Amino acid sequence: MNAKLTFALFTTIVLIAGCATTNEPPDKDVPAVALSGDELRALVGNTGKTFDGRTSDGDTVRVYNSPDGKLSATSRSGGKTYTNTGVWEIKGNEICNKWNNPEWKAGCWTAAQRGDTYYYTPTTPGIPSSQGKLLDGNPYNL
Repeated sequence: MNAKLTFALFTTIVLIAGCATTNEPPDKDVPAVALSGDELRALVGNTGKTFDGRTSDGDTVRVYNSPDGKLSATSRSGGKTYTNTGVWEIKGNEICNKWNNPEWKAGCWTAAQRGDTYYYTPTTPGIPSSQGKLLDGNPYNL
């Protein structure tokens, strides 16, 4: 192979590799910013939001927080779908859920945001953390 062809192939490979994207978010090195109770209340409580994400247990979860303090949710685990309802409130800098089905443990989380991803870290022992997106309203009719 001549030198010009080798250089052209090498340059093409470098350019393609340089343009390739990864699954990492572009802001992965930027720390998530903690949300205050007032920010949580304004974000979730005023208009109603649906959290669409995944727990640290690997379950998918969708939770609708209505402006009147009610919850409705679905969770998918092990090929099965579970539903529940309850109430939510802001306590200090935490968002807290109390479920009608006692098999779903009531608990509280702090929240942080990086880009359009929200991270919920439990302050109640024995409940999973989660991360996902917040969607306007109740698009899944939970």
